[in-house]
Amino acid sequence: MEKSIKTIWKDGFLDSNSIVVPKLNNLYNQKSIHIIDKILRMGKINLMYVGALVLAFLLVPILFGALNLGIQLFLLMLPQLLLGLKHGKLIAKIDKNVDSYQYIKSFNNHLEHSISEFVLLNRFFYPLLFLVLIIQGRFTGDGEALISYIIANNPDTYLVLGVPIILILGVVFITVLLAVFGGLLYKLDVNIVYGRVLRKLKEIIADMEELRR
Repeated sequence: MEKSIKTIWKDGFLDSNSIVVPKLNNLYNQKSIHIIDKILRMGKINLMYVGALVLAFLLVPILFGALNLGIQLFLLMLPQLLLGLKHGKLIAKIDKNVDSYQYIKSFNNHLEHSISEFVLLNRFFYPLLFLVLIIQGRFTGDGEALISYIIANNPDTYLVLGVPIILILGVVFITVLLAVFGGLLYKLDVNIVYGRVLRKLKEIIADMEELRR
């Protein structure tokens, strides 16, 4: 039977011969169990939220008669869900036959690796999402009206496939910005949702390392 987190923490992280071990081990064991349980719980909730978004991105546009848009948005969101499921399985495979310090270090290292992979993914996700929405909007009534308005007020403007060059340059500029800052947008989202518990996790690890010296 696999060891539970509480069973791992019973092993402690300091030499059992130390006089201060019982109180310190108990203190950090309880703090560590609480933080890791909270992160795992938040991760499951977030995965369910992403799964709901994947379905919403597919079904909502279809309900409004935009089948192509629904399929494109679904395909864009699906990698987010698959990557989340992948890292959920990897967390479950972290070696539990170690002491609490080694486990929490492995857990933290995995979180950092997971975040780095999501940062890379979102550098593509945000600009692609923007382009999909812009291309879809190009063929709507509002899109056509905007193009007509720009042409009417700038009759000498250069057109590319019937679209004013100024609009194309604007779209390219925003797409490049999203590609550059897409990873930062994801990090900002992570900091808003997980920032407090991740800082607590790092503080506990730093305290453990200080006590082990």
